[in-house]
Amino acid sequence: MSAERRKNRSHEKYRAIDLQFEALRNQGGFQHIALADSDGMLLGASGDQRACEELGFRAASKCQEIPEAALSKWRVDGDVAVRPIDRQGSRLYLGVAGAKIEADRMRAIAESVERIFDGHGH
Repeated sequence: MSAERRKNRSHEKYRAIDLQFEALRNQGGFQHIALADSDGMLLGASGDQRACEELGFRAASKCQEIPEAALSKWRVDGDVAVRPIDRQGSRLYLGVAGAKIEADRMRAIAESVERIFDGHGH
């Protein structure tokens, strides 16, 4: 782990998500990454604030249309990918925009959210 990444850590889960999204956005060439609740309210993001708010709302809206059997898969629409994540009794919605959508990169983003929630408890 680089000294810069170690320096940019937080024990508060939503701040940790913002920092992780920033690192992943820079590494992956994404324009925006957003995590939203079931109402589409932004919980964590990296990128332009207004665009992230729209992406979070879009992720929640699109994912609520996904059949239960397909919830572990990304739904791709142009340069936007969305996916639900179940954590701590809540369903959250992840959206990624502005780069070539590749399964490995999308999986890394979803796993980072899961690790942060699992490691931060409440």
